[in-house]
Amino acid sequence: MGIAKGAARLILDECSKHPFSGSVLQLGRQKLFFSLPELEEWAGLHNVELAETIPEAVASIKLVSEGCVDDKTFFHKLGFQTVHSCDYSDFQAADHVFDLNLPIPEHLHNKYDLIVDSGTLEHVFHLPQALKNVHDLLKEGGRVIHLLPATNYVDHGFYMFSPTLFHDYYSANRWDIDTAYIIELTRRHDVDPWRIYQYTPGVLNSLSSGGFDRGYLVNIYFVVRKNEKSTTDVIPQQSRYQEDKWKASTGTQYSIGYRDGFLPKLIQKIKSRGAFMKSRPLLYSVIMSVVDGIFRRGRMPPIIAKY
Repeated sequence: MGIAKGAARLILDECSKHPFSGSVLQLGRQKLFFSLPELEEWAGLHNVELAETIPEAVASIKLVSEGCVDDKTFFHKLGFQTVHSCDYSDFQAADHVFDLNLPIPEHLHNKYDLIVDSGTLEHVFHLPQALKNVHDLLKEGGRVIHLLPATNYVDHGFYMFSPTLFHDYYSANRWDIDTAYIIELTRRHDVDPWRIYQYTPGVLNSLSSGGFDRGYLVNIYFVVRKNEKSTTDVIPQQSRYQEDKWKASTGTQYSIGYRDGFLPKLIQKIKSRGAFMKSRPLLYSVIMSVVDGIFRRGRMPPIIAKY
């Protein structure tokens, strides 16, 4: 778990739109991959005025790389007076030790203004209970930031998440969804730019089956807000199968797959050459690979930022 440049810029962007204060809880203590001068530079780009640092000892040296800021300083600088963390063990000196697979202690209910989940929920088996815990930990009006793996993270955790899971769960349970992004990043995610795209239901239709083969790691980023009507017990049905809602936001403007009508006659003509093509399997494979690569592959929605 950690916060690299791209994640820090996203959090600063959220801070610029809705300033932080009060208390924050990290799901797992975060290791940061940037220095204080870098944070100050980025804060200027996002028009965020950093607070004076509240002196507080760094509880675990394991979390601090040479030259990098620590997690408590980072969140204090963003405006939080209380910076806590929770974890399954006390290995990294978390403030609270409990298992997110199980109900949290009642004295922690309605305690935090922000919960930061930067790579934790994929490691928690009982996801519904973990999401309920997030609800219980938050004050009314409090926010959650989820930054989680979507694809190309095989065996990193128990899960890789489709954005529709968080969109549909939080919508069904009447939370406010403030931000929903898809992010492409490289394996050098601590130094290389992050490519940020807006997510809306249906925008990935043309990519959902084999379309994410561009060599990137893909993450999702959601900022959601708990309100007086927010619940946790409504089991969502996937929105793409709720036809009336789906028609209103299909995102088909981003779909250019041949299954949607682009050059279908050419594909059929190639496939109809049965005997000829079967006698030349290598040629057939090459032709179909090129056709798939050019015509079947969908495309991402417009990029909105690079951090």
